[in-house]
Amino acid sequence: MQKNKHQSFPNYEEAIAELESIVRQMESEHLTLAQSLSAYQRGSELLMLCQKSLTEAEQQIRIVSEENKLISFNPDKE
Repeated sequence: MQKNKHQSFPNYEEAIAELESIVRQMESEHLTLAQSLSAYQRGSELLMLCQKSLTEAEQQIRIVSEENKLISFNPDKE
């Protein structure tokens, strides 16, 4: 589970998979306090990465309207 502090950040899918692994390990209650703190810190980093990735993806989502104009995707308009 624990990876090098100076590693490159994973892509969104890898980050989600690692987060799921961290949650399973923490729920197993087999981690020491130090391991739990380290896992929590890594999970927080991964969560921020996922949130950033989702925000960037949301900004890139565009749909072509009937007038052939690019408009931002708005899920509430459906």
